[in-house]
Parts: sequence; C-alpha cells; structure tokens
Amino acid sequence: MIGNNTTINDQALLNKARDDKFLLVFDVPPLLRPVCKRFNRENESISIDTMTFSVHGSIVPSIKVPSIDLNYAGGPLSITSHTHPKYDPLSVKFTVDNMFNNYWVIYTWLNALRDADSGLFARCVDKNDNFSGNALLKDYSTDITIYGKDEYNNDVIKWVYKRAFPTSLAGIDFNYRSSAEIESSFEFAFSELYCVLI
Repeated sequence: MIGNNTTINDQALLNKARDDKFLLVFDVPPLLRPVCKRFNRENESISIDTMTFSVHGSIVPSIKVPSIDLNYAGGPLSITSHTHPKYDPLSVKFTVDNMFNNYWVIYTWLNALRDADSGLFARCVDKNDNFSGNALLKDYSTDITIYGKDEYNNDVIKWVYKRAFPTSLAGIDFNYRSSAEIESSFEFAFSELYCVLI
C-alpha cells in the first residue's frame, strides 16, 4: 500500500503476455503518395495514406546523453555534454496484412531510395507517377509513431521518431505447418525521438 488508498499493481500493464501491445503508425511520405494511390488496394483495415502496423520486438532504442569530465578543484567533475550520439537504426517486427500492403509500401519506399531498375537514389514522382529529379529529406522521410497499449487496448504512451525512413526490409519466412500469422521486419533510421505519456 502507498498511503491509505493506493495499491501497487503486482505486474506492470505492459508486461502481460500479448504480441500486439504496440501499434506503429506513419503517414506515407510525399515521395510515395502518387505511386501508392496508383496501386490503391485499400480494404476496411488498411489505408494506403496512413499505414498501421502491429509490431513487437525492440521498439525503443537506448537513449544516451553522455557526460564529459572536467578538472575541478584538483579532481574530476562530471557534467552533462548536452548532446546525444547518433541513434542506431531501429528494427521492428510486424505482422504482414492479408493483402501484403504494409510489406509492399516498405518495399516501394526502399526502392524509391535506390531504384532496382536504374540504380538511382531518392527521386520525386512526376504527374505520370514516374520517379524523376532528386528528392530532399522532407520528401522521403516521415514521422513514425509507436503507441504502447494497455490490456484494454487503450493508448498509454507513444514514441515519435522524427524524419524516419527505412534502411532495410527483412524477408518473409512462412511455414504452412504453423498457424502463426506471416511476419517480417524492417529497420528505419531517424533523427530525433520523443516519448509522451497519453
């Protein structure tokens, strides 16, 4: 008991055994929107403009603000550096939807960054859905938000990864003998991370 009326839970809510405790959401970046609309295969649960993934695995990187040492009064004094090192790319595992839309969007995103046919890097899309011209970071990146949910499926926390874009997409490994859903994973780089309680 804390005080007279508050009880400590025996187990944190996010520690209950479920695979779908985290939902990853992002708006499709401007570079991809014309291409995604051209191949629009929306269904009741998938919107090609805003992608939603049920994710699990390592969904938050370690966060560091290292100290630096100064000589002070004949001894060392540790103070903050007020900086953080570059975040490592984050890899998340996700369930592939039944139309493979979420997998296809990540593939297409990576292909825009390095086209399989031409070998060129990120390019903008013209009015005929052809990639042409160099794209800026704002064209091929987006903010990725991961929501942590409680046992009642309510959002309780979110992590916002600013200016994110994928760096790799894992293969699909499926076993017909298993009843498990098809899964894959992708890795993304980002510039800043914000954590917010909801």
